[in-house]
Amino acid sequence: MPGRDAAVPEPTPRARLEQVGATISLGADLPYALSLGVRHEVDTTVATLQGEIDRDAEQILERALGDLLRHAGRGVDLDLDGVAFMDCSGLNVLLGLRRRAHQYGKTVTIRAAGPAVERLLALADVRSLFAPPVSLPGTPRDAGTASEGPHRPRS
Repeated sequence: MPGRDAAVPEPTPRARLEQVGATISLGADLPYALSLGVRHEVDTTVATLQGEIDRDAEQILERALGDLLRHAGRGVDLDLDGVAFMDCSGLNVLLGLRRRAHQYGKTVTIRAAGPAVERLLALADVRSLFAPPVSLPGTPRDAGTASEGPHRPRS
């Protein structure tokens, strides 16, 4: 059995990541299941992760999500509802992906997250970093909100 310092295998070929509606297994060399579903929408790529994310999956996931980000239009929306466990290594992957997205002028948002991911995001106080942008010029999200300012709850 290879040690922790063994070379991390490359994720599946890029061509498979770019297929609409593709789901690939990232956990072939992991002791647990981890899969990545990919679908492209108008100007964003939606990545659906299922399984567990820890130190062993960090480099594999970093490469796969980084590849998606490079080929995404406006950015990457993450659906993490199927992630049963995520530790600080997974959080580091998400924060690194967000940092790279900003360098490319793109976004990374979390559309959905399961209880384990939500708890980690809350403990680290970073959930707001992955919220959808308030407005992007020329997109449906900014219709009628650009001049209204930040949303405030009604009393």
